[in-house]
Amino acid sequence: RDLHSFPTRRSSDLAAAAVASECVEQFASQYAFKHLSDYTTTPDPLALPQVKAVLDANNLGRRIPTEPMHIYEATNDELLPLADVLNLVADYCKHGLAVDYHEYPGEHLWVAGSGSFDALDWITARFNGAPAPNNCS
Repeated sequence: RDLHSFPTRRSSDLAAAAVASECVEQFASQYAFKHLSDYTTTPDPLALPQVKAVLDANNLGRRIPTEPMHIYEATNDELLPLADVLNLVADYCKHGLAVDYHEYPGEHLWVAGSGSFDALDWITARFNGAPAPNNCS
């Protein structure tokens, strides 16, 4: 069963139809600062067993990467809670991975776009041979 089969309010049907042919930058500003519960009849859709199973299967941190990482996070991210990301970064740092970590005010969709500029700068610097910054403490 997927997220589309959950009982939803009418607004979620309208939102799904609106974004079906749009890119993130087209719909991010319209749906930024909303909550998943605004679009479902379940108060905490991330707590549903079938949703938790999908999220657990895609859990970062199952292995330590071998290449430096640039990680950025929204301070009010409903999909990736800040505490979870901080734990991931701490684990990577503990294992000696170079991590360039940054937090941005906002929520998941908004920061996915606004933080991407720094992420692209980070990638460009790696391709240009600059050493990866490491702000592990």
